[in-house]
Amino acid sequence: MAKPIKVDHSSIRKLEGTETYPLWKLSIENVLWAAGIHEIAFGTEARDAGDAAKQLKWDMGNRAAMSIILQTLEEKVTSHVFACKTAEQMWTVLANTYGQSTAWSKEVLQHKFHSLGLQDKSPTELVNQLQTVASQLNGMGFNNFDDEAIIGKVIFEMREPKFDSFVEAWNVLGIKRYQRPPVWAEGVVLDLRGIQDSSQAACGFEQTR
Repeated sequence: MAKPIKVDHSSIRKLEGTETYPLWKLSIENVLWAAGIHEIAFGTEARDAGDAAKQLKWDMGNRAAMSIILQTLEEKVTSHVFACKTAEQMWTVLANTYGQSTAWSKEVLQHKFHSLGLQDKSPTELVNQLQTVASQLNGMGFNNFDDEAIIGKVIFEMREPKFDSFVEAWNVLGIKRYQRPPVWAEGVVLDLRGIQDSSQAACGFEQTR
C-alpha cells in the first residue's frame, strides 16, 4: 500500500486574491516539488490507464496536492475549486482567476505602492510592505519597482521635522553611491520614531557608509 504523502505547508500565507497570488503560487510550487507530486498537480503526469498500483500512487498524489491547495485558500476563494476533481483542475482554475497579469491588477498594485505611507507604521515596516508589493509587480513584469524606488518612496514619506537631518544627509551623499540589498534597506531605514536629537540621526546614517 502506498504511503500517505505528508508535507508541512502551515507557514504558507493563504491565497486571498490577485494581490497575494504570485507569492502563494511560488510557495505552493516549492511545497509540491518537495513532496514529489508537482507533475501530478501541474498536469504533466497522467493517470496510468491499466496498472492498479500506479493508479493508486497517482490518486494519492492527486489527493495530497488537492489537500495542500485547498488548505492554503481563504474561504472566499474555495468556491472556485469546489467542482474540481483533480489538482491540475484546481491549479488551472486559480491561475485563470487570480494569476492573469491584467492591466487592472497591475494598476491596483501600482496604486497601492504609491499610496502606502508611514501613518502608524515605522519606516522599517513601510519598507517591508513596499517590498511585498514590489515583488508582486516584478512577478508581473514590472521591473522598475526596485530597491532604489522603495528607498526613494520611504524617504519621500519621511517628511516630518524629526526626519529632516536623515533625509538631508541621504540626499547629499546620494542613494546610488550606497546601493545594498534589501536587508540593508531595512537596516538603514531604522525606526526613527521618537528620535528628537537630529544630530544622532545624522550620525546613525554616517555609520552605515
